[in-house]
Amino acid sequence: MSIAHNQTALGTASFPVLLPGPAEVPAEIDARAGTPTDLLLVGLLRRDDSWPLSSATLTTVTAALAWCIRGEDWLGRAGAAEFAVLLDAGAAENVAERLVTAVTTAAGPALSAAAGIATVQPGTSAHETLRRATLSLSTARSLGAGTTIRYAGTR
Repeated sequence: MSIAHNQTALGTASFPVLLPGPAEVPAEIDARAGTPTDLLLVGLLRRDDSWPLSSATLTTVTAALAWCIRGEDWLGRAGAAEFAVLLDAGAAENVAERLVTAVTTAAGPALSAAAGIATVQPGTSAHETLRRATLSLSTARSLGAGTTIRYAGTR
């Protein structure tokens, strides 16, 4: 399921935006295993401790992220405050910078983002690729808003 770039529908906070959920991320990674692909996880960072995020905030962030990616890229939810983007290998750092900036621009100073990247490699399971991207995202979050980390390890 791809996200269409429809600014009218995606740009309204009262319109519910449905994305593929966390259970669908591994299936989409497997579907792209034969092509050079990067998995980019965008994790939201909040200044306050009130959880969960409101549906209006999630709709605003989703719209901003969808507006920043290309039609052939795939966008889904990877968790309560994480979004997964699958895109052609090699462009993830530039896209991550755009997406992280878009979150703050769309949602205001109370919400920011960090990103983690892992390459989809032949012979590596979707769950391992997701684990690598999540590890990179956790490291990026610990370093602060606007940080992007690419997984470079071997395990």
